Amino acid sequence: MKVRRSKIVGVLGGLGPEAALAFCQRLLERTPGVRRDQDHLRVILDNNAKIPDRTAALAGRGPSPAPEAIRSARLLQRAGAAFIAIPCNTVQRWHPEISRAVRIPVLNLVEITVNAARKRAQGGCAIGLLATDGTRRAGLYDACLARRKLAPVHATEAEQRRVMAAIVSIKAGRGRARARTALRQIARALGRRGAGAIVLGCTEVGLVLKDGDAPVPLVDSLDALVEETLRRALPRSAR
Repeated sequence: MKVRRSKIVGVLGGLGPEAALAFCQRLLERTPGVRRDQDHLRVILDNNAKIPDRTAALAGRGPSPAPEAIRSARLLQRAGAAFIAIPCNTVQRWHPEISRAVRIPVLNLVEITVNAARKRAQGGCAIGLLATDGTRRAGLYDACLARRKLAPVHATEAEQRRVMAAIVSIKAGRGRARARTALRQIARALGRRGAGAIVLGCTEVGLVLKDGDAPVPLVDSLDALVEETLRRALPRSAR
């Protein structure tokens, strides 16, 4: 039987490690037309948990993650990846540096997620955001939304402290039920304040929240990245 042609996917993981594994699992589950092992994508994962903390770097409390992320990107390039997916939102602040360091495309998670949210937003042009302090501080989603004439709906300061506590808890593998409860409450509050869709702009948030947990669509950045990866990797006839 003929082996289906597809591009080799490079995954720059470790930011955090569980999010990268969840990305690969969803990629496996959602690849269309699979009847045998050989129908799946070839995926090369560098789950590099030694990349420095992104939020700490943006706050001036730690080193830049760019050099270590670039080392991983170059490793994936040498291994034969046709393009690179990075299941992390905050590191997108360094997307230009990482992209310039390799000769293969590096997918822009923020752009991909905003495009998905715009398609699903209900009644208006406001998008809610659940993200790390670092992602908010960098203005990654605000700038991308502004280019599309969309307004951001942010968590309040008190809500953002709960968001960060939930993310830290998820990364540590503890208190997930409490984290889910807090994030659901905040997502619903963003919906009440006018968000037509809510971006889960941290890959850990999508590990506990699902579409249907709020009265408006929840757009998981991890899911958006999976869909774009499949679009890039598979020939048109296989999608």
